[in-house]
Amino acid sequence: MRVGKGVIAFIIAEAARASIKKPMVLVMDCGCMLNQESVEIDLKEDRDEPGFERYLEREGVRFLVSPKIRHIVDQGSLEVVVYGGGRFRKLEFLPIIK
Repeated sequence: MRVGKGVIAFIIAEAARASIKKPMVLVMDCGCMLNQESVEIDLKEDRDEPGFERYLEREGVRFLVSPKIRHIVDQGSLEVVVYGGGRFRKLEFLPIIK
């Protein structure tokens, strides 16, 4: 997984707003029966999460991934997406389309 420009700064800023001292990013499947290729991102306090594998660490932020979607995560990137006329930002996983 590629980590795009500004992602780490965005995670740290969002974690501070949520009073999370040491942020961790969970990359998981959405749990939808009809769409098993869908990826969800969650920001939590850093701790061990059962059912997740350590994927990478950047600037003190750990990224954990669900083994069910690791093949998808390996071929995508995490980006900060701007929407609402530039007023809002969110973290989004973008798969590489072949």
